[in-house]
Amino acid sequence: MRRKIGLALGSGSARGWAHIGVIKALNEAGIRLDYVAGTSAGAVVGAVYASGRIDSLKDVVLQLDWKKIAFFSTHGSLTGGRLSREALEHAASIASKTKILGTFSCRGKVSTAALEVLSRSPEHKAWTDMAVSARTHPDEGDLEDARSFAKWILTLSIQDKI
Repeated sequence: MRRKIGLALGSGSARGWAHIGVIKALNEAGIRLDYVAGTSAGAVVGAVYASGRIDSLKDVVLQLDWKKIAFFSTHGSLTGGRLSREALEHAASIASKTKILGTFSCRGKVSTAALEVLSRSPEHKAWTDMAVSARTHPDEGDLEDARSFAKWILTLSIQDKI
């Protein structure tokens, strides 16, 4: 009897898109996946793989020009606070050759396990202290703000201003 094989796919667009290559390499090696789970971009890749259309997603990703981006982040720190601002500034420095259309951030629940690991590190203490209070987020206000941000970005693209 063949063992079942599962694959967990992580978040982040670069890592998420890299999963396409990993899945292709597994398939070429004759390894068939029985279960796929993912978060964020990894969830998109996993869903497309499960639908049998992974090659079409690869084609779309390879055609992206990556010249215009909007940052959207969910985190445990206070929205607009120093830590969330520094995270967005770091992301902007990495994407220095792109036009940043806008940034959006909101608080989100951080798992207890992640908090335990991060709390052991002195440089993460301030962040973990704030993250504990994010357990009720994202709330309805956060979700409405996210919808408004997404509509604004879509409006920019429709108006061809980007």
